[in-house]
Amino acid sequence: MVLPKHELEGKLGEERLLIESGLLRDENSLDLSVEFTEFLLACRDGDLRRCRELINQGVNVNGKDEFDHTPLFMASMCGHYKLVQLLLESGALAEKNTVQGERCIRNAFNGRIRSLLLRYDFNKSADPYVYWSTHLSSLLERETPATSDMCLVAGPRSFRLHRFFLFARTSYFRDRLDAQPETTSWNLPPGVPPEAVHIALRNLYLDHVPTDLAPSAGSSSVSEDDIAKGHRDEEERALQQIGNFFRDRVLGGKMVVDTDRVSDVRIGSDNTAFADVLLRADELSASCPPLLNSQGISQSPRMSKSVLYPCHKAMLIRSKYFATMFSGDFIEAQTSDHLHIVTVDCSPAVLELVLSYLYTDGVRCPLEHALDLLYTADMLCLDSLKTKAAVAISTLGSGNAVVDGDEQEPINIYDVIHAAWTLRVQRLEQFAARYLADRLEDYIDDSDFHELVRESAPRIRRREETDSIELLDDIRFYLWDRFRLRYEDAGIIGVISSMTANGRIPTRLILSGDADKDAFDSAAGQYRELQQKIDDMLESLKLDA
Repeated sequence: MVLPKHELEGKLGEERLLIESGLLRDENSLDLSVEFTEFLLACRDGDLRRCRELINQGVNVNGKDEFDHTPLFMASMCGHYKLVQLLLESGALAEKNTVQGERCIRNAFNGRIRSLLLRYDFNKSADPYVYWSTHLSSLLERETPATSDMCLVAGPRSFRLHRFFLFARTSYFRDRLDAQPETTSWNLPPGVPPEAVHIALRNLYLDHVPTDLAPSAGSSSVSEDDIAKGHRDEEERALQQIGNFFRDRVLGGKMVVDTDRVSDVRIGSDNTAFADVLLRADELSASCPPLLNSQGISQSPRMSKSVLYPCHKAMLIRSKYFATMFSGDFIEAQTSDHLHIVTVDCSPAVLELVLSYLYTDGVRCPLEHALDLLYTADMLCLDSLKTKAAVAISTLGSGNAVVDGDEQEPINIYDVIHAAWTLRVQRLEQFAARYLADRLEDYIDDSDFHELVRESAPRIRRREETDSIELLDDIRFYLWDRFRLRYEDAGIIGVISSMTANGRIPTRLILSGDADKDAFDSAAGQYRELQQKIDDMLESLKLDA
């Protein structure tokens, strides 16, 4: 049940007092930065593409302005359903029985958005890094593949740990490993209890504190929510520490070498990044044209380059691809005097995006690399990263519905739809169909578009009286959706009283008020013309759909 307005205002005042007294954590902190202000305005206007760009840049999705307006509140109040979905998927919070949650639900523009907020599972956004932290905590007990490179001895017990992780998380080991990076074992003073060390390490690796250490019921004011929030704070602290290490030692320690000299690289385990494997990505040869003399004649080919990144198996095995590689009888799983070099079939820029995801669970994916990232994520069996790449393409690649003929499209839609078919990404299939429908005037006479329709024809999932072409059916649906909005703008409501299966204009329209006849006639004529061009194309291709 949604709280009445007066109760909501009273609860908001109580929450402010609790936050000021330090008794309650502020989930929606005040943010007056220029980036957040721009983000809030984009949420108000429903600018999906700009919102995605700002989210990729790390804007605070749970911030608020001086009027207590959050991005999710603005998007839901202004009726931007897809933007509300994007914010929820990006970690925006609006749980029931919280002030901000009740405000979003109560002020939702329509029932569709309100239902989305009410049924959304906020457990997955309340702890967005749960899979990342679970992986880290599993490293303490993991035996296969072997990823530890340091033994910590406390009395009769020994613990297999990871130097890079200790360096990133504790100043105690940072000072010692900075001076002696070759250290592979460490003995604690005899008086240190092994069980205390184990508990400290579990906390360091983001494992939960054993329940038998918790005070008995009624003996403490600490609630389960307090413990969960404390664990989340520690997650965020660890994420920042690992992120700093990743930028300083992994990206900062990359080496650019001539491709034909890669086999000469020899790096031992005592390196300053504490890496136990090198990942290699080759620069695209197209970016390395041959050197020319003054007459424009090639003197010698420009040497192609490879980039080597010092990495850690402990983080790479978040990918099933690497977990299998380092667990089996492959040469990469064997010990060696120097680090093995593993080649990843992608550009250095894309590999850096993959590594950013593996180390920090986050990635800011530019549109120019999104398609390559999609293929690479599929190759490495990273489904979550694959989804992020697909979302980036379908939002950043949307652009404006109307594009001038001379203006370059932000993406090659033919490449996108082939990727969607190859990798079976339904989200991209739907995006491509809508994209083409919104710009059909620019594509309908293109021979490449005709070839795309021909390729789509055999992809029939079920038989009809007349065989259907799935891509074309989707384009027709979104084409009708595109012109339906124009009809509504012209004052026509209830436009669909009868509609043919292939999306023809309804034979009966119900008018409300004075419709703009000229606007309607223009839109209807354009719609019929595009439908006729589709029919002509099918006839020329000898297809029936």
